[in-house]
Amino acid sequence: MTKELFSPIIKALTAATILLVLISANSMMNYTYAATKNTPIQNGTNQHAPLPGSTTFLNVVTKVDNTNGGTKQPSDFTITVSGNRPSPRTFTGSSSGTSVILHSGSYEVVANSMPDYSTSYSPECSGTANGGIPIKCIINNEYHGKPTRPSPAPPNEPPNTTITSDSNSVYSIPSTFVKVDRFNTNYTIAGKIFFINGSRDLITSTIVDNFDKNPNIGYVVSNSSSLSIASHPGLPNPFVSKDIINQKITNETRNAITAASVSNPPENSVEIKCTFGMILADYKCTQK
Repeated sequence: MTKELFSPIIKALTAATILLVLISANSMMNYTYAATKNTPIQNGTNQHAPLPGSTTFLNVVTKVDNTNGGTKQPSDFTITVSGNRPSPRTFTGSSSGTSVILHSGSYEVVANSMPDYSTSYSPECSGTANGGIPIKCIINNEYHGKPTRPSPAPPNEPPNTTITSDSNSVYSIPSTFVKVDRFNTNYTIAGKIFFINGSRDLITSTIVDNFDKNPNIGYVVSNSSSLSIASHPGLPNPFVSKDIINQKITNETRNAITAASVSNPPENSVEIKCTFGMILADYKCTQK
């Protein structure tokens, strides 16, 4: 057999060998990519599996109920997120939702207060982010309508609204240092609802200023689950900022005064009790 006869056969075999090698290499690359990029789950499909300690996506949805004649929109509300490096930390409300990146640790979502609106939150608006599991927080802002304005008080009946407070704290001394276990301050707002509603801003600022002077304000956490995190050094900071605390106190106080103004005749005397302490999620004002 001559050299000319072998040449086409050798070239064909060489080309086929190269093609097989390329196909095999491509299959191995696809398998490796699939194995590292996706994780099988029980139903036989593949999905991204969150790793412990990874970032979590928090979707914050802001809703507004203007049934009673309000005009505010979700974008009129400012939302603030506290926690372990949230991004973004502050933004305008959106009915379609705003995506916030959270790192592992406790978090809290708060909306600014708006006159004549009360704000409520779904349970997912505070808690602990862990493992990259998506979270959806829903904020509801409901317009209550402006309270009926009574005629001015008689000259012989001067305005008389009082605010009283009492505080209690629990400390422990495990070794050579003092540990804050619990603390809270109760405020009681008393007087005729006409005067209370007329002094709403002054009442709110008085309570905020007083609570800011509490020496334990730096130990406020988002929720009860954060208390265990606070006792372990080295974990993400579980304590909330003073701005978040002040906004929460403002919201709760104004909402309670608005609700009392709607449900009581202006000449009625009422008492509104507020309790603010170590756990932000427990802050609440109610009419007694």
